[in-house]
This record gives sequence, structure tokens and C-alpha cells, in this order.
Amino acid sequence: MDRSPEYHPPFHKEYLLYTLPLVAYGLFRYAMLIELGNRAGPTEIIIKDPPLLMTIALWGVFVLGIVLKTSGD
Repeated sequence: MDRSPEYHPPFHKEYLLYTLPLVAYGLFRYAMLIELGNRAGPTEIIIKDPPLLMTIALWGVFVLGIVLKTSGD
């Protein structure tokens, strides 16, 4: 994580590191679905795979929680 003194976001960006397991799972899940070749394109893969959709939603909730919880500290 960049700790440059020029830019300070209004939240603790180092806590975003805790979302890394969700990102890794999502990337590996997406890669596995591409290798299986059951879907026509990337949009169809994302829209029609419930575990991938749940991972994206959880990531969004975690990021929103981190931003809201640590903003203003």
C-alpha cells in the first residue's frame, strides 16, 4: 500500500488488504469458469454464476464498511 504523503484518502486504505481473499477467490473462480468454457462471454460468466455474484457483493459490502467505518479518523 502506497504511503505517499501527497495523497491521503479520507479512510484507512491499508484496511482494504483484508478484502484480498475475496478478490483472489473471485479471480480464481472466474479463471475456472473460463477454462470450463460453458459460457459465451465475460458478461454471461459474471451474471449467471451465483458464487461469483455473491463474492462481488460481499467485496462491495466489505469495502463500503471499511470506507464508512474508518472515514474521518
